[in-house]
Amino acid sequence: MNKIFRAYYKPDVNTPDGALKFEQKIIDDELYFVYEDLYYNFQLPFLDNDWLLQQFTGRVDKNGIQIFEGDILMYKNMLYVCEYDEQEQCYIGISQKDDFKQRLSYFSDISIVGNVMETPKLTSK
Repeated sequence: MNKIFRAYYKPDVNTPDGALKFEQKIIDDELYFVYEDLYYNFQLPFLDNDWLLQQFTGRVDKNGIQIFEGDILMYKNMLYVCEYDEQEQCYIGISQKDDFKQRLSYFSDISIVGNVMETPKLTSK
């Protein structure tokens, strides 16, 4: 599976439009992050802390939408934030209620309700 990413430019998070969300695209056999008419070569802007890079987990929600790191998921009326667990070497959902961790592969019938950059209020305890 090819790795798929999305990226946010964090300095814009407090602007009226929020952090700019860049989608990964291949243009002329080169990998770019694109937002409207802004194009960044994949390797150049992500060397500093102004960017949040999130990887596709390989899973989709019940509506067929790709699940990325940082997505906020609804499962059995509870909210979970999707993260990569280095120790377990897998994607997990962390419950916002009690920090309960669950492997993403155990979830079924989940839906994306937001993400940590565009809907941070959902992650407030």
